[in-house]
Amino acid sequence: VEVQHEGGGGGASQTKKSEPSAKEAAQELIAQVCKSMALPDEVALAAQDRCVDVHLKAARNVPFGARGAKEAFALACILQSCRALNVPRTLNDILGQRACQCPGKKMLGKWLKCVQSTLGEELRPVDASQLLSRYCEILEVSEEPAMRELQRTLLTGVLDGRTENVKAAAAVVRACGVNSEAVADAAGVSKGSLDSALRLWPTSWEKKDA
Repeated sequence: VEVQHEGGGGGASQTKKSEPSAKEAAQELIAQVCKSMALPDEVALAAQDRCVDVHLKAARNVPFGARGAKEAFALACILQSCRALNVPRTLNDILGQRACQCPGKKMLGKWLKCVQSTLGEELRPVDASQLLSRYCEILEVSEEPAMRELQRTLLTGVLDGRTENVKAAAAVVRACGVNSEAVADAAGVSKGSLDSALRLWPTSWEKKDA
């Protein structure tokens, strides 16, 4: 937004840019983060639309000016949009982005609930098979054997209770022989969590209650 005013002395006008509104600042940040994460344009546009909608519906009730609010709100809109468009990204993926300072898991979760409640949406779940495809692409390894390994192992139930990204990452390690540290980095999980899942990996694929 530009504001024109008369300058002193010679009467020449000067142009001064005003500070962007909270909504505009969040939209700009959404564009930056989506670009840094190589997210599809449709995700960025959907996230910016959610940003506008939340401002229109809850401007008086939401503390957009609070410390860290801009970042948390923008990231929440991005995650919600990723899930709505079946672009597999986890909370850890969003927390691990480097385009802006991360507000922390607790604050991001709070703003995610704010976006959902304001817009009447839920967070669509992401499953291990969606994440596995992405990890294989990042690591440049074959998806087919990893997917087969994942599906067989899920039948045993030994990974029940593990997060979807850990399940997917473990399958990539077992099927593709990639170093667990490299896979953990691609999946945004700790090496300890990944190694723990690998220790549970079955030597056969019989159902656990058989």
